[in-house]
Amino acid sequence: MKKYLILVMMFTFLLSEDVILPYISPGLQLGVNNNFDIFISSQLTLGIYLINGPAIGATIGTRKFYTTEDKKWNSFVYNDYQIGSPGLGFGIGRVYYKKDVFLKYKAYIGYIALLTYDYIDFKKIKNHNMGIFGVLPLANYPMR
Repeated sequence: MKKYLILVMMFTFLLSEDVILPYISPGLQLGVNNNFDIFISSQLTLGIYLINGPAIGATIGTRKFYTTEDKKWNSFVYNDYQIGSPGLGFGIGRVYYKKDVFLKYKAYIGYIALLTYDYIDFKKIKNHNMGIFGVLPLANYPMR
């Protein structure tokens, strides 16, 4: 997956005649899954934003969740790659939980306050998550 992200970024740089801004975006999410278990996530995204184009980023994060079945808090870490614009975005990545790796898909709408949806394929349990995400995208000076 990293190869594809690097290729997309290279083609974006080559084809772009616009200003490229690197950015960093910390975020905090509160949400609920399809079993009405609550969770909180924190993440950090590093990426590039093309003026008049998409934002492309790589994210690392952690999620703590309470399960009514276990009656305790658990956690996992994740990474993903995303592409979007202010207002709409999509991503795909991996969740690392109890020595296993699972696929994660996400979508979001909004800019600073985002409505989010993600799906994690835990093999035995299909986990749909919805939440509110607050992010603070900080762009750097133009690279060109």
